[in-house]
Amino acid sequence: MKIKKHNLYILLFLIFCSADVFAQRKTITKTVEEFISEADAAGMTFTMPAGYHAIPLKVDYEFTYDFAIKNDTADFEIRYNIFPLQDEVAKFKKCMVDSSCKMKNPNATYRSKLEERILKISCGIPQLIAVFPRDAMRKEMNCDDGGFVFYKPDSDFGEDYKVVQTVVFHKNDVADVMINYLSKDRQLHEELMMAPFGALIYKP
Repeated sequence: MKIKKHNLYILLFLIFCSADVFAQRKTITKTVEEFISEADAAGMTFTMPAGYHAIPLKVDYEFTYDFAIKNDTADFEIRYNIFPLQDEVAKFKKCMVDSSCKMKNPNATYRSKLEERILKISCGIPQLIAVFPRDAMRKEMNCDDGGFVFYKPDSDFGEDYKVVQTVVFHKNDVADVMINYLSKDRQLHEELMMAPFGALIYKP
């Protein structure tokens, strides 16, 4: 089947336009102060780590996040998600006294919800989350549970990054947290991730 030149030009134009739209994905800017306020409302505190700066958030794709920072001198980025539980917990408490209401305890479903997000980021490849010692979580993060996993990110989420370390935390009745540390080199990743590790923690 022959394609007329005119139609071919239109097709190429549409392809280039689509690529340009993808390249210019919508972003928003969020200040450190705004994220500190959001964290405070969710029962958490955030301290901006030294040697990092806030970067724009990509908002028009599947992998949304609340805040992102990047190392001033290295290709090392951190993306934060906070999922407050106050509203869900309030609904669950009302549900408990209503025999016709069917709702799972939000404190019992956090791991499956976070695992679902990790599954999307990893191109559908199941990941085994290593669990942090609970005593350490209560002492250092003021939370009830936490874990982490290293894997290769989806190209859309990871962009040019080759390694992602997803860290998850949970505090009963307060909030679930997902933090994604992204880098291009595993060794450099391990050197850089410890300094900002405790930037976002739960209130006592």
